Amino acid sequence: MKRRQDLIRLPATGVLVAACCLLITSGLAAGEFTIEPGGKRLAEALATAGPGDTLMLRTGVHAGNLVVATPGLTLDGEPGAVVDAEGSGRVITVFAANVTVRGLTLRNSGTDFTEVDSGVFVDKTGDGALIVDNQFEGNLFGVYLHGPDNVVVRGNKI
Repeated sequence: MKRRQDLIRLPATGVLVAACCLLITSGLAAGEFTIEPGGKRLAEALATAGPGDTLMLRTGVHAGNLVVATPGLTLDGEPGAVVDAEGSGRVITVFAANVTVRGLTLRNSGTDFTEVDSGVFVDKTGDGALIVDNQFEGNLFGVYLHGPDNVVVRGNKI
């Protein structure tokens, strides 16, 4: 005969197993989102993006001065996708690991040498970043690596 204690533990165990399954699968639910140009759409998408998400930038001009703080995020561009900082600050700053910036035209950073204005600035927290197949126009620095490990920068036109 089962004791009352054993009967009480079974439902709690079931809840624990269900919670663990939710935690495990929530990390697998990365999505791909298409971002139309104009306004603050890209900044808003970055603010709500989850780890592993891909933001596909449509052809056109997207506002710059962006901060990427989500690990594993990919910013990918259709041909003609431009991120423009309009002459102020950095076009994109990366503060997370394993971020990819690919296929974009990154232009018009600021010109402040002490702030290291650049097309893409990768902070020391940006380990494993991948900066590939981009075009840089009118930036003080094209790509600036501020101490991250295992970063790949290739196929860019600076």
